[in-house]
Amino acid sequence: GMSQNGHGIPRKSGEGGLTFSAFFCIISEMEVEDFPRMRKTYRDIAAELSLHVKTVYRVLNNEPNVLPATRQRVIAALNRNGFFDAARIGKERIVIELPERNWSRQIAEQLIRKLDLRFFDLCPLAPDASRQEFLRAVESASTVVLLSDPSAEWIARIADANPDAGIINIFGNEGGNITLGEDHYLGGKLAARHLRGNAIRSVSMFSYDFRTGHRNRGDAFADEFLRNHPEGTLRRYPDGNPERFLDPEAMPEAFFATCGELGLRIHRFLTERGVRVPQDVSLLIYDGPAEAYVRDFPPVDAVEFSIPQVIDLAEYYITKRPLLLHHGPFSSRVAPRIVVRGSVGKKGKKQKNKEES
Repeated sequence: GMSQNGHGIPRKSGEGGLTFSAFFCIISEMEVEDFPRMRKTYRDIAAELSLHVKTVYRVLNNEPNVLPATRQRVIAALNRNGFFDAARIGKERIVIELPERNWSRQIAEQLIRKLDLRFFDLCPLAPDASRQEFLRAVESASTVVLLSDPSAEWIARIADANPDAGIINIFGNEGGNITLGEDHYLGGKLAARHLRGNAIRSVSMFSYDFRTGHRNRGDAFADEFLRNHPEGTLRRYPDGNPERFLDPEAMPEAFFATCGELGLRIHRFLTERGVRVPQDVSLLIYDGPAEAYVRDFPPVDAVEFSIPQVIDLAEYYITKRPLLLHHGPFSSRVAPRIVVRGSVGKKGKKQKNKEES
């Protein structure tokens, strides 16, 4: 039988058993004659990982001059393609950020449930609790998944801690090797077109502009709503505080909120003051109640995107490893859509109701 070291890899020459060159001769013959179903070669594995095939050979030969994270990636890829027994090789570590925000944390938990535990050592951590602990875990990770719209500085610190790790940035605007999420700009434009299509001319928009995605949604909404629309008026409340809107005489024809949480606050704010939706004012939100963590969400028109589709993309990029680090970062965005539930009324219809009353 073939002699192996403690990692399930053939021993080097001088340790007993087969030499490295003899091992490769046997493997080559096995690939061609005995295992026709084993389609991938070592060059295929190297190309999949954006590595030189010599790096794969170094890992197979158990040579020391390979970064730990790179070694783990190669071994994991060999496991997935049936070269070794997965039970004998260490699992590939995936560090997943657990944000404080309930909505983002639920996305992280859904992703964790989808990943195959046979091939991955999942390490969910909250970086706000201990950034040093998070960075220590990153040092031995093959992939880092972020979900808190991280700053460029924080992404740079993660990359410095482990230059070989792939960084997947979910719902962040930019940064990392792969950015996943929805198309904020398209969503903002769809919202503006929906209100204009219902003859809405005045809007108060509430957003959290300190979050990049919210700011992009708001900018796209403003650009589309006011474009070739000289009679349109738009008031922006970038701190997301509906308490600032206290003048019932200055009531707009519609409110637009850049997230479900703000939409719920605005709806409650209006209801407490006897303002009816949509009889007195229209309400449109970004993020649908079907995907939100709020159970008692009112039936409102919304710009929605498929969160499960984003999670599936994240799982794909983690498990299939088409992470071509040497070819630059890229972004994959899910297209949102408008879902109508009756909270946006045509201005002409509301004006007629007022005249009749």
